[in-house]
Amino acid sequence: MIDKYIEEEKNKIKGLVSIIKELKSQLDNLISQRDIAAQEIEANKAKIVQLGNEASSLRAFHKAKSFNFFERHIFKRKEYKQYKQDEKEYNKTREQKIAEYKTCEEKEVKLMETKSSLEVKISILQSKINSYNVEQILNEANLIKSGDKQKIIELLLAKHPGLATNIDIMTELVAFNPGNIQYDKTNNEELYKLYLTKKLEQISMDSKFSDEEKQVLSKSYKQCLEELVNPKTVEEGKYKIPHSYLLEELRSKTDTVREGFKGDILHTPSGNVISGFNSEYLEKDGEFDYEYGTQIQELYESEDSYLAIHGSREGKPTMEIIMSTGLKGTVQGLGNLDLRSNAMYKPELYFFYALAYRLNQYCALLLIPKEGLDKSDSPIKIWGKKEKDAEDTYILPQYVYGYMDPDNNGSRKIVINDHTKDEHYPYTYYNRSIESHEEMEL
Repeated sequence: MIDKYIEEEKNKIKGLVSIIKELKSQLDNLISQRDIAAQEIEANKAKIVQLGNEASSLRAFHKAKSFNFFERHIFKRKEYKQYKQDEKEYNKTREQKIAEYKTCEEKEVKLMETKSSLEVKISILQSKINSYNVEQILNEANLIKSGDKQKIIELLLAKHPGLATNIDIMTELVAFNPGNIQYDKTNNEELYKLYLTKKLEQISMDSKFSDEEKQVLSKSYKQCLEELVNPKTVEEGKYKIPHSYLLEELRSKTDTVREGFKGDILHTPSGNVISGFNSEYLEKDGEFDYEYGTQIQELYESEDSYLAIHGSREGKPTMEIIMSTGLKGTVQGLGNLDLRSNAMYKPELYFFYALAYRLNQYCALLLIPKEGLDKSDSPIKIWGKKEKDAEDTYILPQYVYGYMDPDNNGSRKIVINDHTKDEHYPYTYYNRSIESHEEMEL
């Protein structure tokens, strides 16, 4: 099936290349015609100048003379006769020059019109060519010509991301190269079983690894495959991490045979160091209390808000202050940069980081409306100031969901901020952009 899409893409790119080549050929032809017309215009202008110079020279050579009756018939009869002959030749030549001059002028007008018309056509044709991303199309054509199927697949998925939602296509792609799992949008567990099976086959057949290294490299993949086939039952009261996060982890830690392995540093029994894959899912599944795990999952998966976590070496009193007064900014100004400087937050925040973020510290949990961050003109205000002209900013306390206390004997809990239900906060200045939001709904 993927070969069909690749062939279609090849034909599409070939067609575009053919169109561009034809347009460029037409453009070159028009430019050539325009240049010829320009050369003719210059040559014609030179001819006009030449005719003008010749006319001046002719006038200077032929000087009009007057003869009286006696000179014409008696005294200068011969000279007069020659003069009349010269005058006749002069008038004839003069008329020829005038006619030639007029012809040159008419020719120049036509040549200028032709050149102008050609320049309009060139401009239109150039616009047509510019409507195509010529460089990109030619690069794609060269990629197609290279015959590198994996790179062609990557090009195809980049141009048509919807293909990654088709299980049949993704199955074919993973069978061709397990590394293609990174593009998957199906979240189909059967596909990931195939990926892990193929991955294990790859490792077993890779001659650059020793048997000892293959055993270490295969360990996590085998355990992940076993988890998908026979999910582990966790202790009662403990949090079972959804498989969707295992699939997400597998996507994020893919590699290719050509590029080698990347990811975690692994140690073989003999002390060799290799780069491979250790599963955070396997490490953390069933390690946290059910209530804590489900709370983090719910906050992380919120459709309307970003989860942000701010770790602190301070104790519980600091968390209480943050819940009641907000999280102080470290950078002057408003916006995402302030949030990034204060806390790890989604989309940068990885689920397993959120689940086990600084287990030995108190950590403030913030739930920030996406609209307030993603839209510069949003009426939802994330940041406040104690005074209108104050430089220090802080995340408004109503967005502090609560805090996580340090891990205690394998147990961690979330303390929810009751202040989020307050109607207002003292000493808070709201810099609103829309008058109708003067009273913020909390």
